[in-house]
Amino acid sequence: MVPAKAALSVSPETNVFARFGVSDRTIRLNVGLHQAEEVITDLREAFAVALR
Repeated sequence: MVPAKAALSVSPETNVFARFGVSDRTIRLNVGLHQAEEVITDLREAFAVALR
């Protein structure tokens, strides 16, 4: 999981994200085949960063 802040930092035009309601507190979730424990751990970490 990657906080949107990380994704926004690589985009040359961050206002595009804001138009769609994406802020630096948005969490991007990639879907794939993972163990449930791994996904839960990643989500906890992402929420901890987003809530700072």
